[in-house]
Amino acid sequence: METLPSFNDNTTISMTTNSANSIDSPVTSSFLMVVIIIVLVLIADCTIIFLVIKERLWRDDNALLILNLMFSFLIYCLWHVSIYSSDHFHWQLGLPFLFGFQIMPHISVLVTLGCMSVDRVLALRKKTMVKIYSRSYAARRILLIWLFAISLAGVTSIAAYSVDGQGDAKAKIFFHVYIICHFASSVLTIFISVIAFVCIWKIHSRVVNMAITKGTINDPIWQKTNKVSSRLTVTVAALVFGQFTTWFAIYIYLFLNIHRHLLEIEQEPVFVFLLLTNFIVAPLMVFLGSAQFRRYFKRQFLCCLYPDLMTDSYIDESWRSSAKRTLSMEEG
Repeated sequence: METLPSFNDNTTISMTTNSANSIDSPVTSSFLMVVIIIVLVLIADCTIIFLVIKERLWRDDNALLILNLMFSFLIYCLWHVSIYSSDHFHWQLGLPFLFGFQIMPHISVLVTLGCMSVDRVLALRKKTMVKIYSRSYAARRILLIWLFAISLAGVTSIAAYSVDGQGDAKAKIFFHVYIICHFASSVLTIFISVIAFVCIWKIHSRVVNMAITKGTINDPIWQKTNKVSSRLTVTVAALVFGQFTTWFAIYIYLFLNIHRHLLEIEQEPVFVFLLLTNFIVAPLMVFLGSAQFRRYFKRQFLCCLYPDLMTDSYIDESWRSSAKRTLSMEEG
């Protein structure tokens, strides 16, 4: 069997030998990181489940995001349990599962956010333009299906490993193809996130221009919503930059160290910092893509500022009545 790369202390981990004595220090240092990450992900998953029950998000596209996050937590736990409990650790086999079920939710969130931004721009311009919105909706579906197909590469990796004695070499090939595909997905995601940010910024600029034209720039309602919209724009920009800068850094770090053993990489402070940053920012991205965020965006940012937009076909009776109640409370 193939012998895995050695650590800095020249201790070699073999596929056929008992690794309990040879990886004590990596396991000890990595185990604390795993516990911290599992706790963070568990808190995020519990928060998402609470939002699902409270806001009935299972009717929305976010059901796919929630399912992916739950898979992410489960796969990550099983992956590390297999590392610490088995004498035969195959890093080519486990890593595709980790990235497959981690990157899908983040890309899905930003695609949803991008489609939401397109929807808001169309609502502000009072144009139906069904073709444009339907295309963006179809693009989101196609992208999600494509990402799910990439995630199945992990299953292919398992199949390749279990076929014959050449399983290790095949799994390594699939691993490299898998990482390259996800790197390409990250590039695509950053492109989508930039489009989403530009759309939100255009909304903000357009509303500012409308306020100046109508002479409502000093209105208290305008000042309040302007502050909200500014914070939303900055928040989206910061989260997008932080999330996918972290992903780029993780991929580059793995590319530079692809010849080394994963347990050796895991215990390094740089990798621990990048991974923790990713897990902390990810739940915030999920919130931005949730129905609760979209509902808040429509009610507080659009409806309260310009009630004449209530005639648009994109805004239904519930939002219209909510905006009227909010305006009457402000006037009272």
